[in-house]
Amino acid sequence: MITHCSRKLIFLFACLFYCFCAAARNYSYLNFSVKNGLAGDIVYALTQDNDGFIWIGTETGLSRFDGTAFKNFTLKDGLSSNDITMVFQDKTNRIWISPFTKDMCYYENGSIHNKQNTPWLRKLPLTSEEKGLAEDANGDFIIRTENMIAAITRDGRVEQFPLPYHGNVFFTPVTIQGFLPTSIINLSKQKNAITYCQSHDYISELFTGKNIVTAFDKINDSLHIFYGNTGYTVVHPADNIIGVRPYNDSCYLINTSNGSYIYNLYSRAFTDTLLTGISVNVSIVDKESGVWLGTNGGGLFYFPSLRSTTILQTAPNAALHAYYFYGNGNPLIVSTGTHRYWRIDFDKQALAGELLEKDFKQQLLRQVPGNAIRKPEIVFMDVFRDKKELPFVSSAIKSMMNAGDTFVTASAGGDIEKINLLTGKKTVKYFHQRLTAIFYGNQTDYIGTLNGFYAVPEKDTNTTLSNYHALAPGLIHSIAYSHANNLLWVATSNDGIYCLQNNRVIREIRETNGLSSNVCKCIFTDGWKLYVGTMHGLNVIDPAKNFEITTFRTTDGLVSDNINCLYAKGDTVCAGTTDGVSFLDVSAKAKPVFCRIRLTEIKVSGKNIPLNEKALILEPQYNNISFSYSGLSFRSLGKIKYSYRLKGLQDQWQTTDETKLKYPSLPYGNYTLEIFATNRFNVRSQILSFGFTVRPFWWEYWWVRLLAILILAGIIFFIFRKRVKRIRQREKEKTALKEKIIELEQLAMRAQMNPHFIFNSLNSLYQYVITQDLEGASKFMSEFSRLIRILFETTTLTEIAFDKEIEFLKTYLELERIKLNNAFSYQIDIPRELVIEDIVIPSFIIQPFIENAIRHGIQNRNDQQGKITISVKTEGDILKVSVDDNGVGRKYTEEQKSKLLQIHNSKGITLTKERLALYNKTHQSDFKFEIIDKYENGQATGTLVVIYFSLKHIFI
Repeated sequence: MITHCSRKLIFLFACLFYCFCAAARNYSYLNFSVKNGLAGDIVYALTQDNDGFIWIGTETGLSRFDGTAFKNFTLKDGLSSNDITMVFQDKTNRIWISPFTKDMCYYENGSIHNKQNTPWLRKLPLTSEEKGLAEDANGDFIIRTENMIAAITRDGRVEQFPLPYHGNVFFTPVTIQGFLPTSIINLSKQKNAITYCQSHDYISELFTGKNIVTAFDKINDSLHIFYGNTGYTVVHPADNIIGVRPYNDSCYLINTSNGSYIYNLYSRAFTDTLLTGISVNVSIVDKESGVWLGTNGGGLFYFPSLRSTTILQTAPNAALHAYYFYGNGNPLIVSTGTHRYWRIDFDKQALAGELLEKDFKQQLLRQVPGNAIRKPEIVFMDVFRDKKELPFVSSAIKSMMNAGDTFVTASAGGDIEKINLLTGKKTVKYFHQRLTAIFYGNQTDYIGTLNGFYAVPEKDTNTTLSNYHALAPGLIHSIAYSHANNLLWVATSNDGIYCLQNNRVIREIRETNGLSSNVCKCIFTDGWKLYVGTMHGLNVIDPAKNFEITTFRTTDGLVSDNINCLYAKGDTVCAGTTDGVSFLDVSAKAKPVFCRIRLTEIKVSGKNIPLNEKALILEPQYNNISFSYSGLSFRSLGKIKYSYRLKGLQDQWQTTDETKLKYPSLPYGNYTLEIFATNRFNVRSQILSFGFTVRPFWWEYWWVRLLAILILAGIIFFIFRKRVKRIRQREKEKTALKEKIIELEQLAMRAQMNPHFIFNSLNSLYQYVITQDLEGASKFMSEFSRLIRILFETTTLTEIAFDKEIEFLKTYLELERIKLNNAFSYQIDIPRELVIEDIVIPSFIIQPFIENAIRHGIQNRNDQQGKITISVKTEGDILKVSVDDNGVGRKYTEEQKSKLLQIHNSKGITLTKERLALYNKTHQSDFKFEIIDKYENGQATGTLVVIYFSLKHIFI
């Protein structure tokens, strides 16, 4: 069974606790239980592997913790039992797991190896549930059972030795878990330890250092310490010893049924106790010097640091709520906010008794140089006012400080009072607005207000702050001065810190450049550094290191992140909170902070992949891959950022808080995942890299694509060639069409200008000249020349304006009428509303029909009563042009053609029909005409020709 708790869930339930005991120091810790995802609350085994994971063996499963989430293993994951009694990592990085059964298993590369999946484990002679484990410096491994020892060499060979063993010693253990027979142990360099081994059959939890060897005798409930060849100590605590673990080079953790004792090897005394009253089964010290304690029913406890202590109570069941620090540290007085005050012994980091109001001295008004107190308690100030030791004027003091013997206050009413603590002499300066902070130095009043920070020379009589330039904006909370580097610090209520030098802001410090919060609750300076208390921890600003900011929180030993008051001396900071007073050794932060990143799971399409896979190749249909990883930094409390990129897909780094990356559908190619972690101290881990390849589908191979390109190119070439051929054919047809149009136009022109017409016209002109009718000749010559001019003007045009066409037709009709001695009359009807100037029609379309009407209809009447009517009208979107004559009709004309071979054979109608067809084809129009023979009582009465033009194709 695998349980994965999210970062938010783990630390929502993992509450911060503090123990208190009159005889012990108080340390902050985190407690994890099954509510937080731990496999069980009874913890038997603990170890930290080389990657940094904490492994926890419980009565109900195995847990692995990365500082953020637990991952649990049970029977379903390969364990032979959920009751895990020992967890041990060997030098090949295998995590050995000893359940309370007659077998062993180990975890490696993401999976558990047991007898079912690892054949060589079946060779181990495991004959009992209770076992002992040990390893030497070479990586050789020992498993001890009830009557047999299995020695596993680093290359995987297994040797068996029966118990009891009577041969030569052959094993020099570095660490031991459980019991190991002393008959196999070689301690030639430690004579005292050899003497012990010769007098005892078994040894438990042996640790060897440079000059010290410790051995836990679980049978006799004692710890044996061997100091080289010269010293020997036996430790018998009052409570039963359950186990031991080195804490550092000088101290050991001795786990008992009544807590975990800290024993100093050199002073040979107990110095402290962790978890008093709680049975501690096992303990380890992690790579960041944090202490982990596994308990018998209370779950897992984590102590981030033993370099800090906390005062939680003033008396049993009386919590210490710290709101103010008064005095300059000798003594340091803490106020609980309930009119009670307590002395603090800073060196012993403990309370030194209650301070009664009757014992208040002026010394309490003297602060550490460079510091001021914001909003001191009214009751506190009233004590001095009631004693009449100081002539205070204002009761609403917002800030107070002392400069030598000068005591300075600023009030909400705008008063700045300066009182000589020796003489009682007082001066008052009144400013016309609310004041929030004061600092006096260099004969200058540094004043904080609701809307800015000002510097006013002491001798200046101008008390209107608006006449001064604000050195810093915002609501000013408090002011401090570091004399060693001449820096003035201005804390605001919501905009961080301003650092000034010579009345000029040289640095603005906010959340954006490392401050834990822009809301400052208190500040303190030791003359060099600035200490800033916020709702989110303590910040130490060091100007000597380019204003480096170091942040401390509960994981570093603070009892609470919400800090009300501060005091510092040397490397120790005293922080007052509503949960108690914490003493923090800030020099511990100078040590490197542990930060690593490790892959915890790789899945391809839902299937787990071994973490040691060297050349992972994915088939194209299984290109769904996900990576789970953990950033290991326990003091960061899960506040870890991850930066990653998948080279081959993206080169830009991206950031996330999540511990899983999914790539559901990757294209084929070579990829490398790169990822690193950054903890809350801005310490980066190494870059973790994992390479893999996604194979292409068969159609994505280069040769397939090349073949496809060649085929496609061939198809395109074929289509292109066919298209070019078709275009050329069309061009050829279009050229032929143009030639045909030109030919037809020339034929039409010749038809209109046929020799017969010109001969008759010139003959008529000749008759006028013969008869000396000069007026008639002149008129005829004018009309004839006009007709010739229109013909030449429009010969090259395929289209003609309708008004020009009408002009041409009138001229033509007039010449024909004169030539035929008025054998007919004509009439042209055009509606007034029709704007013929805006209409264009194919040229020379109407004239052939008029010519036919005259030649074959009107001329054959012989009664001088012929009539031709041309009418123009619109019907919907059609323009109709009609040529109506009262000639003899087409039937009579056809009869005459058969009788007379020399009769005129007109080609005008045929040419017009062809021209209209060509025009329609080239202009996508639908022009047409029809010829109607007129009859009355069976007799032909003429011919009607109707030509149809679409208006949408003839309007300009």
